[in-house]
Amino acid sequence: VIIAGDSAGAGLAAGLALAVHRAKAPAPQALVLISPMLDLRAEDETYDSRAETDRFFSRTNMLDCAQMYLQGHAADDPLASPLHADAAAFPRTLVLIGGKEVLLGEAIRFADKLARGGKTVTLHVAENSGHVWPMLEARTDAARDALQAMDAFLKAARNASDGAAGQ
Repeated sequence: VIIAGDSAGAGLAAGLALAVHRAKAPAPQALVLISPMLDLRAEDETYDSRAETDRFFSRTNMLDCAQMYLQGHAADDPLASPLHADAAAFPRTLVLIGGKEVLLGEAIRFADKLARGGKTVTLHVAENSGHVWPMLEARTDAARDALQAMDAFLKAARNASDGAAGQ
C-alpha cells in the first residue's frame, strides 16, 4: 500500500499514515506528498518570503481554509497538521515541493524532522515551480523531473519491501 496526495490531499495522506500508525495497523510501504499542506497554523516564514511568487495561496487564505476544515478543532493536532507528529509514525516518504510555494518551509521542516527521526525521506524541491506543478505544468522539464523522482522513489520502496519480505 502506498499513500499519496497533493496539496490538502497530501496533508490528509500524511494524516492517514499517522492514523494507521496510531491504530497499530500494518504500515503503508511508502508515502508520496506533492505540495503538502502540513501545518494548518500557517506560521512558516515562507508564507511571507514566497507571498509574491505563490499564485495559489497566502497565509490569509490558508488560515481561512484551515478554519473551515477544523471547525474549532486545534490546528496543531498532528492528525490535521502532520508536521507536529512524531517522525516514527511515517513510512519511507517522498516530499515534492515547488520553490515558489508558501508551503516550502513546512515541507522542508517535515522532511528534516523525518530524517532526524531516522526515517528514509527524500525531499525534491523544484526551484522555479509553483503549487502542484507536476499536474498544472505537466509539459515542463520540472514536471518530468518530478515524475522521474516519484518513479525512482517507488521502485526503491518496492525493492526495499521485496528485500524485507525475503528476510
